[in-house]
Amino acid sequence: MRKPTTLQRHLLPVRILFGIVADVVLAAICYRLNLNLATTSLLFLLLVVAQALGVGIASSLVGSVVATGFLDYLFVQPVLTLRIADPFDAVALVVFLSTALIVSYLASKAQKEARRAEPSGEVSSSCTRPANVSLPWEATPISFLCC
Repeated sequence: MRKPTTLQRHLLPVRILFGIVADVVLAAICYRLNLNLATTSLLFLLLVVAQALGVGIASSLVGSVVATGFLDYLFVQPVLTLRIADPFDAVALVVFLSTALIVSYLASKAQKEARRAEPSGEVSSSCTRPANVSLPWEATPISFLCC
């Protein structure tokens, strides 16, 4: 595994700040539009995935936690407090946070694997099949009838 360069280490706080700003903007838009918890949490999940793929895992992990805070503060009753009145809302927040963290990790891992395979032209063994295996849609009409 490669060590991060000095430039990459210095850009980490900028990436994390970018993730937080993106969360603030999305929270403001959703609050202004009076969206509910379910819709907003899905939009935040989409943002977390975009952060994991585009900016990096650090930004998406911090963004996941910040998004959970915004969901609690702005969209869970009582609004504008960090209290949770309904236990189902607590479950929704825990599920959102755990899903966002898992998706962040998996998206980051997939991106690293893709980057690692690009220069060498490798293809994952799970994407290949033996040469003697024919898929149904690859069969010619004659070979299909002769089987």
